Amino acid sequence: MPTPTNDSWRSLVDSLTRFSDDFMEERRQPAGQERSDSIPEIASGQASAISGKIAPMTTAFFATPDSPDVVVIPAGITDLRSFRDWTHSDDFPRQGSVSYVAGEIIVDMSPEEIDTHNRLKGQLYMELFPFVEDAGVGDLFTDGMMFVNEAADVSTEPDGIVCTREGLDAGRVAYREHSEGSGRLVEIVGSPDIVIEVISRSSVHKDTVVLFESYFAAGVREYWWIDARGETIEFRIHRRGDHEFVANEPDAEGYVRSDVLARNFLPTRHRTPTGRWRYRLLGR
Repeated sequence: MPTPTNDSWRSLVDSLTRFSDDFMEERRQPAGQERSDSIPEIASGQASAISGKIAPMTTAFFATPDSPDVVVIPAGITDLRSFRDWTHSDDFPRQGSVSYVAGEIIVDMSPEEIDTHNRLKGQLYMELFPFVEDAGVGDLFTDGMMFVNEAADVSTEPDGIVCTREGLDAGRVAYREHSEGSGRLVEIVGSPDIVIEVISRSSVHKDTVVLFESYFAAGVREYWWIDARGETIEFRIHRRGDHEFVANEPDAEGYVRSDVLARNFLPTRHRTPTGRWRYRLLGR
């Protein structure tokens, strides 16, 4: 990890004085939506920044109470292009989550919870694979795959992405190199058919407010989110409305419709002999 040269503490203090005035400023939540660990109801125009704007030629240092690790944002990360260059460099952090959304760099270094995030995410991939890949619908990508949409000014790594053959053939989405001629496809660029986020304690605002608007602006057809932190699983599939995503209503048995996959889905779980949650995604 890069470290400031000379006196590291002096460099840190100096760098903090160059942040824009609203860096780490306490943001007021939109009227009617108090920030909490629960998933809020989303209304139009509610997306607001959850990290400060980084002033040009500034080195920023981030750490969280859950993780003492420091993320160094190099000087010169001022737009989507420079952020993308950084993500493909050796200096980009390989742990945590660092996203670029409409001029904001969002850093989350919180570790994944075993039962309600890591196991849920991994088992969700296994459950979705037959409906996407085996059915010949398209490609399913796990977390760690960089998604970029230049029109929406966003670059982030969702927990899951589905790109259909139809979307690929129509040119709505493509798999791209970052360095031309490298032969390495490392970005999903354009408008995927499905984007999936697993809600965690540290990502509620980002996933349900900030990315809610950004994914819509990026032309994503369906935005799925799943929150398993409570006594019951909260599962939503959002379709595109006229101006924002609209949540599909579950049927009488709790199944939610996906038009992209032409099926209704219901997540369930039960305890294993070791006391861990085992997740299933029922489809019909």
